[in-house]
Amino acid sequence: MPCLCLIHLKSKEIIESNVNEISENNSWAVKSSSNDNQYTVTKLNDDCVNDCQLTCKFCKICIHMYSCTCPDNFVKGNLCKHIHAVCTKLKLPARTVVTDSPVIDHLNSLISERVTHKIGT
Repeated sequence: MPCLCLIHLKSKEIIESNVNEISENNSWAVKSSSNDNQYTVTKLNDDCVNDCQLTCKFCKICIHMYSCTCPDNFVKGNLCKHIHAVCTKLKLPARTVVTDSPVIDHLNSLISERVTHKIGT
């Protein structure tokens, strides 16, 4: 699974006006940042039903809380940039998650090193 923090950053490529609520059914239409496709993001649960340890530390969501019709989510099962874009735009209420896990801390430090290295070059 791709790093959730990097996917979250990639969601910033989606223009805020390209994320629009669809009526009142907890769904949003999200126009792709890379082509003319439009995907539907749907909120499935308020909280994770499986108590996931892998969550986006910015959005505080997991794969069990949202779905998207894009191939990255629908086929590969990733927490895609379209879901992150919806959560970022709407600042949806976040669930409480464990963020002090040694595994999560290690992954976040690796990501920080990688981002710093790319920015510095």
